[in-house]
Amino acid sequence: MPEQETSILLFVAPLFYAPLFLLGMALAKMRAFVNIEREQKWYKLGMILVPIGILCKYLSLKEGDLSTMLQMSGAQVLALGYVSVAALLYKKWHASSIIHSFECVGKLSLTNYLMQSIICSTVFFGYGFGMFGKLGIVYGMLFGLGIYCVQCIGSVVYLKKFKRGPFEQALRMWTKWSIDGRLKRIEQSINRVIE
Repeated sequence: MPEQETSILLFVAPLFYAPLFLLGMALAKMRAFVNIEREQKWYKLGMILVPIGILCKYLSLKEGDLSTMLQMSGAQVLALGYVSVAALLYKKWHASSIIHSFECVGKLSLTNYLMQSIICSTVFFGYGFGMFGKLGIVYGMLFGLGIYCVQCIGSVVYLKKFKRGPFEQALRMWTKWSIDGRLKRIEQSINRVIE
């Protein structure tokens, strides 16, 4: 029976995740999260979505026919709730140094993501220190928070000297097909005509 559930889940999963991609695209087109003052009422929705998502995730732990569906839908509701709560917190504390460090981590998101992957795979996998399953939940969470704190500090220091991260610059060079990562003059004029 678990093999049948897995095969069905592979076909059903895109139906659960595609709406999130479409929602993200629609929010980007509407320029959501740009005017926080005007959109504040929507962010308060996060106060409702977080408990609903946690309840769905909790109910999915009980054996039943709907456990997989509750887990997947609870994860999506919880993600939307976290985004809304994060926007509210950003509105309240946007001038603090902690928020500035989060912004710096976001500007170097690809570099930080790859660094997290390299550090954690080296620490936990067999080709590195082989610590998988040995730290426990509390020490594992502290380890993850420690990595993130170091990345917050490192991102702030790095962005004082450079404009972009190394992987962000490489990706920009690849997508723009230029060494300096800027659009070529012909592409710039085409973009002006299109706009």
